[in-house]
Amino acid sequence: AGAIACVGCGHDRYHRLIAICWADADDLGHRMVASGWAVAYRRYSADYVPDEERARGDRLGIWSGTFDMPSVWRSAKRH
Repeated sequence: AGAIACVGCGHDRYHRLIAICWADADDLGHRMVASGWAVAYRRYSADYVPDEERARGDRLGIWSGTFDMPSVWRSAKRH
């Protein structure tokens, strides 16, 4: 296990830091999305969309069943 390093690349509409994090040379966002344990956050970047599409096509992780996309779930909880 290597050290974790993160680099900020902007802020979301709530002024929270958006960052890319690595363990050694391994992009952790890529790893989570590609293995099906996270979704690409398209609102701020398309970087992980191909990883999500492959994970979905291969039915990995969360894509092996059904779930609400996080944005849909959050929107439903607000009302």
